[in-house]
Amino acid sequence: MLQWVKNIAEFSDNTYGERRIQKALNALDFPVGRRETAQLMKEANVWVRYKKKYKATTNSDHKKPVYDNELK
Repeated sequence: MLQWVKNIAEFSDNTYGERRIQKALNALDFPVGRRETAQLMKEANVWVRYKKKYKATTNSDHKKPVYDNELK
């Protein structure tokens, strides 16, 4: 089952957590619970890569003039 956990994690680009890996294992006829799935992930050395929560929206690479700070 460790190889299945590694394959599922690799397929999902390490974005699947224990709940989604558990659902995938249950679909493959491996009845496991969430805690056992977490233990299998730990043994297989599989970690979840979380999405970045912040995205920079400021474009500071522009050719427009920068105005003086008059509030000083």
